[in-house]
Amino acid sequence: MKVTVRFDQDYAVDYAWNIISGTLEQMPQLGKLTCGGQRHIAADLPYPTSYGGTISGTWKDLTQEQRERYKLKVYCITDEYYLVDAVALPDGGFWQAAAEYGSREIRLEDENGGIVDYAYPYLTDYVVDIYSRTDAEYLQDTCKIWRMGGEFRFYSNKARYGEKIAKVRRISDGEIVGISGVAADEKMLVWDFDKNAAAQDALAFIKRQMNTSRFTHMLAFGAEYGEDYEGQMMWCKATGFGRNDACIVPQHIAVSRFYDPDYSGVISGTWKGLDDPTQYAVDIYEVTDQPYLVCSCPLLEDGTWRSQVLYERWRATEEEIITDYFFRPVAVNAGSFKDIRLVRKNWDGIPAFDLPEQEITPNDGHWQPGREMLRRMLPLAVDDDIIERPYAKYSGYSGKFYNYTDTEYLSDSCEVFDAGEFAFFFTTAASAGRKIAKLTRESGDGYTVVGMCGAAMKIDKGRFPASFLIPTDDPQYDRDGSNARSLYGYMLGSRCFIYDAGLALIALTLSCDHDLCREMLDRLREEQNADGSFNFSYDNYIGQLFEGYVRTGSVGWLVHGMCYYTLKTGDRQYLDMI
Repeated sequence: MKVTVRFDQDYAVDYAWNIISGTLEQMPQLGKLTCGGQRHIAADLPYPTSYGGTISGTWKDLTQEQRERYKLKVYCITDEYYLVDAVALPDGGFWQAAAEYGSREIRLEDENGGIVDYAYPYLTDYVVDIYSRTDAEYLQDTCKIWRMGGEFRFYSNKARYGEKIAKVRRISDGEIVGISGVAADEKMLVWDFDKNAAAQDALAFIKRQMNTSRFTHMLAFGAEYGEDYEGQMMWCKATGFGRNDACIVPQHIAVSRFYDPDYSGVISGTWKGLDDPTQYAVDIYEVTDQPYLVCSCPLLEDGTWRSQVLYERWRATEEEIITDYFFRPVAVNAGSFKDIRLVRKNWDGIPAFDLPEQEITPNDGHWQPGREMLRRMLPLAVDDDIIERPYAKYSGYSGKFYNYTDTEYLSDSCEVFDAGEFAFFFTTAASAGRKIAKLTRESGDGYTVVGMCGAAMKIDKGRFPASFLIPTDDPQYDRDGSNARSLYGYMLGSRCFIYDAGLALIALTLSCDHDLCREMLDRLREEQNADGSFNFSYDNYIGQLFEGYVRTGSVGWLVHGMCYYTLKTGDRQYLDMI
């Protein structure tokens, strides 16, 4: 094999109905590579999958009539191609559009959805065939090979059950020049005779190390939580789940919508599959500093429930006392999280009591809660058994909340629920400090962080190359800092020591990857200390770790890289930082 194929992750046999992607190494040694795309539109940067926000680029060679007919469209790719934004091409030769995290495709389309052009170039003489292997190999998709900066990437949304295989095929004669899991032939290794290919391999490694902040899920807090916000409810949204994610689906109760903290009013839903519904109720809690019981909703004969309480009315006539019943709706308030639970009521554990004696005058109406229902309304002195909540729960995922002061401290670990358009998790354990939320997924060696958000994150300011590539079974491997704290090795998988940033600036300047240089320099501008110095190391996610300490030699290497970029490119915008 001449080309090494690397998947972005280890796709399990049962991973299906979602995106599968990877990179190709040693492609330049195949000879001249011809490309299509970028005839009319081009992206300014090879925006990584970890980037979410505004993207931009240029357009050219289009008539006014064509610009009126065509739209630039941005798709986010998971189990399907999801349209994120569609914009017309403005005057001036530049465009801007919105993008989400994940693999994306930028197209120029006509009014019928026909593809006119792509914003990234793709190889016209090679493709990648995606197979799933069970009893045999089954071809699932043939993908373009995209040239994004110095990387050659491929992706498909047709992952299916089975062992995943990717084969690089030359179109002209069908020769297979690379297969996933098969390294380049040893006699083809380049460092003995091909310095250019060796340099490309080294550059590809540096760029992969800049992707330690790449996530598969996007997180966002439900509100802005300041550093002094503590002892109260806090919640987070998450997207990026697919069909392959296992859910525990509620069997008995459901709601027609997600009741967010801004909702006020009556809450309702349906129930099914309970032999004796009188032994159950739906408890609704308003969650602020702790859960407060608002209402225990009876399960109605028509298969519904709603936030209401059954009352009885006594009316006395000359002949008799007439008792009839009515429901009074109970509204929940805005500003609190709504925790809805199906519970088995322990009625036998509630002490019996009598209503006060009331003298009833004929023809005089008197309202009182029914004796039995009044008992059921009261906050119970015994614990109820929680059967389920009305939202599907993602199996194998946890939502974790941290407060960041001198380092990260875990505040709470929570279950993750499906709300339809997004998932959510919440806590009442907000702690003082900058708030960070992480989504973790269980894996064979513990868990992996698959999403992250918070006030301490600096990924949007730019990335550094992580200094070390640590195997997940290494004792120093630390996924998110929870296990290492102040120990040697903290956050080592996503941590950059600044002499490596200086060397990377020199290498990327030589390779003309100036966009990546500017990304690093923008982040360095964000991190520079007030006296002009730089700390010994930074974490890709949150920047400075622990106390700030400066090492002269490391700063020297970093400034050498800054100066090298400036002198070679003539870009003088970072002189003030230097």
